[in-house]
Amino acid sequence: MTDLRTPLEIDTRLAILSMDARETSARINGTINTAHRATGDRGTQVRKGMVWKTTDVEAIEACRKLADGGEYVPGGYYPVKVMAEYDRLVASLATIHAEADTLEAIYANNPWTRFFLVTSSDGHIHRDMHCSTCNFRTTYTWQPELSGKTEAEAVTKLGPLLCTVCYSHAPVEHTRGRDKPAGCSG
Repeated sequence: MTDLRTPLEIDTRLAILSMDARETSARINGTINTAHRATGDRGTQVRKGMVWKTTDVEAIEACRKLADGGEYVPGGYYPVKVMAEYDRLVASLATIHAEADTLEAIYANNPWTRFFLVTSSDGHIHRDMHCSTCNFRTTYTWQPELSGKTEAEAVTKLGPLLCTVCYSHAPVEHTRGRDKPAGCSG
């Protein structure tokens, strides 16, 4: 995608690649869970997922060995299909990352302003997805339509919600997040 030239074009493509990477990673995790089940690992259901008796690497290796036999495994699993899907998804994720790395290299050579809206809390705006005020649960959405724009243009579009760590000169009122309704309107 070397035909992308502007910050808007590059960051729009990176936003799409970011979503594709999240979706592909989730599908890889699902395929790994299927590999666990296909190899007889029943695991234990916990609040947000499964705790398996074997590691993911062990499950993939065991499933790959079963796939070499090419046979159906009781429980409705075809290890050959499981491993083919796993390999396809891993290759797809590698392709996504390679394209994103190429575009990030263009940005690194001539950086422009970027704006990321936090979607997991009050909707404030960060310069990147590595702010010290964020953690592993913080989720973002790219705002590529603002890439290369000034902070003032971002405030006009998204409201006065700039993170004061990312934007040290942002007025304090910019940190209050989105206004929440006082009560139920209905």
